[in-house]
Amino acid sequence: GVTNDVWGATDLFVRPEDLEAQLQYLAENGYTPIWFEDLARVDRIEKPVLLTFDDGYADNYHELFPLLQKYGMKATIFVITGTIDYNPRKSYV
Repeated sequence: GVTNDVWGATDLFVRPEDLEAQLQYLAENGYTPIWFEDLARVDRIEKPVLLTFDDGYADNYHELFPLLQKYGMKATIFVITGTIDYNPRKSYV
């Protein structure tokens, strides 16, 4: 999760301000965000970085997405679809 409201194992969360510092570092140091399909040609990409996030919590939209936009980054989010309807932390609304 990307939040200051840690509700589970602390090592599975990053504070938005810490993530922002990491994304800023990547952007300022010439890293190129890639998708999984870019892996076939990764040897031709300068400083590739593949960002992934697990579970698909709502904070991925509310906290992560604006930061990705701000720094021109992209990420893959692996959503656990079976829990969307009954887990409020996985609601994107």
